[in-house]
Amino acid sequence: MSPLPRLTFPYDWLLQQVLDGRKTASVLRPGEDNWGTDPRDGVVRVGGVYAGCDTRGTPRCRLRVTAIRELRWGDPIPAELWRAEACADEAEFRREHVAWFANPGPDYRFRAFWFERVDAPDAA
Repeated sequence: MSPLPRLTFPYDWLLQQVLDGRKTASVLRPGEDNWGTDPRDGVVRVGGVYAGCDTRGTPRCRLRVTAIRELRWGDPIPAELWRAEACADEAEFRREHVAWFANPGPDYRFRAFWFERVDAPDAA
């Protein structure tokens, strides 16, 4: 059996939020089809199952992408996204993502994707 494609989290604290059950979504910048810097990272697609990896590339969980949605920075950020990103409110989501998106303008478009864990919570 071939290994799962990966979602390599850029910061271990983000992956910890996933492992704790607090984070169930993330975002892709324009032109990105995969997430992370590891060449083994897979193209993000609905229904895809991925190894959620830490910054060292160690698989820590399995995730299934359940939805992908294109959004515009100048529109209200849906509560379903900022909550799934483990943010207290829309303002926190914007503060945490403004640098990630390199100071986006109101017409900046990005994609959000939601995921669920498909392994036992204590599985590594």
